[in-house]
This record gives sequence, structure tokens and C-alpha cells, in this order.
Amino acid sequence: MNLIQSSAMFSLLLAGAASAVLADAQIDSSTIRWDADPELRYTLTVSSDGQVDRYEFDAGEAATLGLVDAAGEILADGSYTWQLVGAPVVSEGQQRSGSKTAESAATQGKVENGSFTVAQSAFVVPTASLGTSDLGFANKTQQIADDLTVTGSICIGDDCTTTESFGRTNLRLKANNLRIEFSDTSVEESFPSNDWQLQINSSENGGGDYFAIYDDTADQTPFLVEAGAQDNALYVDSAGQVGVGTSTPGTNLHLMNGNTPAMRLEQDGSSGFDAQTWDVAGNETNFFVRDVTAGNLLPFVIEPGAPTDSLRVTADGSVALGIRKPKGRFHIVNDAATDADDLVVTSQGYIGFGTTDPKRPLHILADSNPHVAFEHSTSGVRWNVGTSSNGMFTISQNNSGGKELQIDANGNITFRKGSQVLATLDANGNLTTAGTLTTAGNTCGGGCDLVFQPGYELETIEEHAESMWKNSYLPAVGPTEENGDWNLSEKTGGMLNELEKAHIYIEQLNTKIGELTQRLEQLEASR
Repeated sequence: MNLIQSSAMFSLLLAGAASAVLADAQIDSSTIRWDADPELRYTLTVSSDGQVDRYEFDAGEAATLGLVDAAGEILADGSYTWQLVGAPVVSEGQQRSGSKTAESAATQGKVENGSFTVAQSAFVVPTASLGTSDLGFANKTQQIADDLTVTGSICIGDDCTTTESFGRTNLRLKANNLRIEFSDTSVEESFPSNDWQLQINSSENGGGDYFAIYDDTADQTPFLVEAGAQDNALYVDSAGQVGVGTSTPGTNLHLMNGNTPAMRLEQDGSSGFDAQTWDVAGNETNFFVRDVTAGNLLPFVIEPGAPTDSLRVTADGSVALGIRKPKGRFHIVNDAATDADDLVVTSQGYIGFGTTDPKRPLHILADSNPHVAFEHSTSGVRWNVGTSSNGMFTISQNNSGGKELQIDANGNITFRKGSQVLATLDANGNLTTAGTLTTAGNTCGGGCDLVFQPGYELETIEEHAESMWKNSYLPAVGPTEENGDWNLSEKTGGMLNELEKAHIYIEQLNTKIGELTQRLEQLEASR
């Protein structure tokens, strides 16, 4: 059969398909040739016994296979498979871009597969009596309108060979750009129609090695695992518990790491709010919340071994430290078996130290010398206010060596300067002082020294006497009831006023007596 006859036979066989063929094929004993479509570039792959040769042909260039392979050696006798791919002209950068547009353009061409035989260093030319199943040379894309069962394994991809060793693999994808696409053709609005892909590695030059689930419709990658991820990087056990770094999660979410397992909460600002990052982590030193944005501050820390109920917030919002059931809105206890070290703030706002039932806004209860200290941060002077075991109430300065004020259980009050007693006021009201008593009150309501000033209206002795006998008290002193309370300062000032007036009256009387004495002497001298 000559070359023209062979060409006619193949053209006839290819024309029997429902769709147009990729390229007309011609064969003779030394050459196989596929006529070119000027808009397509071709890739021809020839495989046999694990050896794969690939040939590239520019647009408009016929794909041709001779008996000499790509290595320059004559094809050995045997069976070969071939695949011819025709694709529109797309730049290498676009082809490897991984974009949906580039992948779509790359698949607009056609693929044909077939086989041929080399015998006695020549292509075996099929005869007209052979059917297409024997020929195997002009196979095209096939559509099977029925179920398909494959009892062996399947290899899909440009780099699959006729001698694949599958081992336990049932389905193998073998190429330099691996994608499995799920294209949902639903058109009803009520049906889901999103498209998805399983992607292996980036299609970009220098891109990453990974396994990813790609949302083809939204052009997003919601799930990605980089190559080299550690064992059990993400593990879900039969109970639905998730392990990160462990295959034996002990809780719903279990994070395991050799150094400070942590969880990061990052607000990236994409929704218009300020960026903020927090870490929640733990190690052998402490469990902590870290404010990453503020310079890795640690506003919350719990050290290992902290006792049960170190911090508890109850259902009603009460806060407890060291106790399970707080007895106030805020309750701190050192030993839950005793109230000795309690600090309680009740719902009424009462504060109790050492008692869970404060009777006053501030109530301190202790076995020994309960007190409150007031200390100046600059001078270091501290005043202690408290009570002792013998019932003494005291006020003392930290460096004085004594009790500046002391009130005993009987109500006796003692004032000291260091160890020196300055004054005592006993329970009966008796005041003893080591110094003088000075009053700054309004002691001279009756005039005091004003009686000596010009213009002071001093009543006469007769007027003063009349008022005194009429009211039964000195006018400036006022009434003084027997066993009644009276103001010492006022009485003292009134008595001073009366004393000064009395001296004026004495002086007046003395002058009158002097005058009368002189007149008497004159009368006696005139006898």
C-alpha cells in the first residue's frame, strides 16, 4: 500500500467519528505524519517500556515522527503508544500561571491517542482489512454512555507510560500540572452550583509545594497543606476531637508542641477596625494572654500549681479568689477553712477584712493587733491605726517608739509624745495635762479687756447690782445650773469680764471713799 492509499484509509477511519479530528494522519514504513492546523501548536508523546519521548511542534508545523527517537537512536522493534495534543498558542508564563483563564485556554485544543508497531526497523502499515480496534492509531476523545468498571489501576496525565507500576495505587495523576476539577452544571437557582478543584502544587515558576482545596467559583483557597508539614499537623479522631500536632487528642481541640503551644487571635483591619493581635499560650513557666500589638505585654498570667479556685467568677458576677462560693461581690480568702484572712466586699458596699459579715462600711477582724497603716510615699512616715489584744485602740507613728493616742477598754484616754505622757482624760472626765491649757474659742462675749477702752458703756454699780440680784447670776457669766453642763471657755471669759468690771467698781468705790475720808478729816479739823 502506497502513502496515498494509507492516507486515504486513515482519513476515512477518522472521519467516521462524530466530531472533527485533531489532524489527518499519514503513515508509511519510515514516517508518521499528522497534518497541521495553523492555529494550533502540537505536543507529541511517544512511550514504550518506560521510555517517554516528547516532541514539540510550532503552530502551523506538521507533527512528524521518524524511526529515529529524540536521543538519536533507531526505534527498537515493539509496540508504542502515542498521544497528540493540539492547543492554541499560549505563552509559557500564561500556561504556568495557574489562573482559570489560562487553564481554560490550554484545554480548548484536542487530544488524540493511539498506538503503532515497529517491526524489522520499520513502521508496520495497517491494512484496509483491519478494524479501528486493531488499528489503534486514530483513537480520539471518547464518550461512554454507560457505566464503566476498571478492574485494574488507572494513570491519567501526559507522563503516564504503558509500563506504570501501580503497586497499591488505584488512580494516579501523572503530569507537571495536576488538577482535579469538580464542575457543577446545575442551572436552577435553588440548586448549588459552585465549582471546586483539588490542586497539587503551584503552577507558578518558583511557587509552593502543597495540596489545596480551591474554590474555583470564588477564586479562593480555603484549605491548603504545605509539603513538609509535620506528622499529625491536623488530626481528627473517631470521636470528632481535633489534634494539632498530635494523633491522640484528649479534648475537642488539642494543641501539642515542643515549646509553648499557642493560639493566635488576629484582627487584621480588613473590616475597618483597628488591627489587634492576641496570643493565648502556655508552657512550664505560666499560662498567659499576650498582647502582641502592645509590645508583647502579659496582662493575664497563671503559674503552674496555682490552687483550685484561685480565680472564680460566679453566675451572678461575683469574683472569688481562693474560694468556690464567695460570700460577697468580691471575696479573697487565704484558707477556705477559716475567715481569718478574708477580704469581702458585700453587695451593700461594706468591706470586711477577716470577716465575711462586715457590720460597718469598713470592718476589720483579726486575732492579733488588727490595724490600718497610712504611709506617705515620699517621707516614709507611717501612721498605724488599730486595736490590740487587750482592747486598746491606738494611733502610733512608725518611728516614734510609743502610742501617740491610746484608749483603753474602760474609756481612759492617754496622749503621748514618744514615751512621755502629755495628757490623760479618764473615763470620769478628769483631764490631767503636763502642759498648759489654752482655748481659742469665743471666750470674751462680755467684753473682757474692752471694758478699759474709751466708749465702752459700763453699767453703774447700782445697775449691775440690780441685774445680779434680779437674775441670780453675774450678767457677763450667765446662768450656771447646779450639776449641769457649761462651757468652760465661755464661763472663763465671762468671769474675766466680771472681774475686770469689779476692779473698775473697786477703783470707783476707792475714789469715793478717798473723797469721803478727806471731807471727814476736814470736818474734824474744823471743830
